[in-house]
Amino acid sequence: MILITTSHRPTQRIRSLCKDLNRVLPGTIRINRGKLSIRCLAEKAIEYKADRVIIIDRRQGGPGRIQFYKNVFGQLELTSPNIYLKRVKLQEELGQKTFIRGSMVVTSSWNSEKKIKELAFQLSNFFRIPYLENFDNSDFKASIHVSPLSEYETEISFKMPPKAKEVGPTLIVQYSPRQETQEGK
Repeated sequence: MILITTSHRPTQRIRSLCKDLNRVLPGTIRINRGKLSIRCLAEKAIEYKADRVIIIDRRQGGPGRIQFYKNVFGQLELTSPNIYLKRVKLQEELGQKTFIRGSMVVTSSWNSEKKIKELAFQLSNFFRIPYLENFDNSDFKASIHVSPLSEYETEISFKMPPKAKEVGPTLIVQYSPRQETQEGK
């Protein structure tokens, strides 16, 4: 089970992103954090039998970062990936509110560069779902698709077959040369 929540003092857009992620990610539960500390959040995760936690943090009044944690013996430990958001397109902005229940896969294009495949693999590990280079397998209900937009931007989108229809949310991830240097160490 994965617990999804926000940083302290979330905006409405951050709350909406939490709701969207709860709709499309299998095995998740969303809670309002309120004034819970990280320690209390770890206890809340144990209460809900969640071994992983996602926290959506804010930057400049909107969703700015998604942090992934593992709950290890009642302590939250930061794990990969650490996603810095440049833009977010919510399900509501796509004109829908789609629930995905069932099997899911993480995908990327077969010709994607190393950092794209690495991000896709990290998402696959965290969500404990398979990673494929193409989404042509109808055995899965949906995919988390990771694709490049530019040298420093990557798109993470949620899609459903048969024609890989985008159901949202769509996350535009920002890389910086400094971030890549630190990750490369």
